[in-house]
Amino acid sequence: MIKQPVIDIASTNIAGLGTDAELQARINASNHEAAWTTAGDTEGVEVWRIEQFKVVPWPKEQYGQFTSGDAFIVLKTYRADPDSEKLSYNLHFWIGKDATTDEAGTAAYKTVELDDHLHGVPVQYREIQGYESSLFTSIFPRVQFLDGGVASGFKSVVEEPIEPRLLHVKGTARNMVVRQVPLAVASLNAGDVFVLDTGKHRIIQWNGARSSPFEKAKAAELVQAMEGERHGRTQGTVVEQNSHGADLAEFYEALGTDDAAPTIAEPTSDAATAPATPTALYRISDASGTLTFTPIKTDGDVTRADLESHDAFVVDGGHTIVVWVGSDASAAERTQGVAIAEQFLDSQSRSKLVRIVRVVEGGASPLLDKLLA
Repeated sequence: MIKQPVIDIASTNIAGLGTDAELQARINASNHEAAWTTAGDTEGVEVWRIEQFKVVPWPKEQYGQFTSGDAFIVLKTYRADPDSEKLSYNLHFWIGKDATTDEAGTAAYKTVELDDHLHGVPVQYREIQGYESSLFTSIFPRVQFLDGGVASGFKSVVEEPIEPRLLHVKGTARNMVVRQVPLAVASLNAGDVFVLDTGKHRIIQWNGARSSPFEKAKAAELVQAMEGERHGRTQGTVVEQNSHGADLAEFYEALGTDDAAPTIAEPTSDAATAPATPTALYRISDASGTLTFTPIKTDGDVTRADLESHDAFVVDGGHTIVVWVGSDASAAERTQGVAIAEQFLDSQSRSKLVRIVRVVEGGASPLLDKLLA
């Protein structure tokens, strides 16, 4: 038998959420946040960084660039139906691996605030660095996850880096993801492309022996963009894993070895290696003054017909938790969203890296669709 999680609301950080007074206070606060004045008014993407507990617009020329010491909020506004004037929203808050608890908490709170400003319509996504959803990375033509942050004075890749850095490039048909990895041969694998920013007016693109032509082309786009950002002060060079020459030697030397042909790891798989978990469904209730999650189904056979408009539910897919809120759910159930999912994970001693989504009835979520039979 599956244990029914029970949480005393008064003892948690979601106590008081969902009351009429609390909801009105949040709406009032959202209307006074300058960053939200025109947020979501038109189709497109908007990005903000949390700086000293404040929401600061991120420069458009740096859209797609995220720093590990920070927290960001990303809003994508679009029309689900091209023939309708109705706008839809995907609202992501991204937490860097080195972000402080205060920064993460501010991003979460401000995301709820923006959601209130948009009348609860957005689908909310919590994104953790290294575990981002493909929906998130596909927002930008090029995504870069770099070290640094506001506390360390990080400003832009336009500024000449002081220390060399190694970037791991993964390209897809729709977007490119770039992650900064340790400056070491152990970071390489034969199936991908890596870009070394030497910090000395040199950029070296290293193509793994089994990297795809598409990934090579995507990495070349990155190198070209970096050259452009530095106004011609930096020169890019391409080397192949199985080639020879001074450029390749310089690349390996920067990674800490003088071996002309070091051992390189085999290609890594893009597929998830963890076993699949049957989808489970829990009904959320706070009627008794405690937040309870009552198991409805645990065999993986969860369908949309199981979701009822007068309630809220947790759809537990193991690696993804979706809080689905019915159109007639209580104010508390409608407003707690991501906080409910975090409490659910805590009640089961689950990893905080589990992906979290909140969607209201009628909202579109590809991650929810994947969990339903």
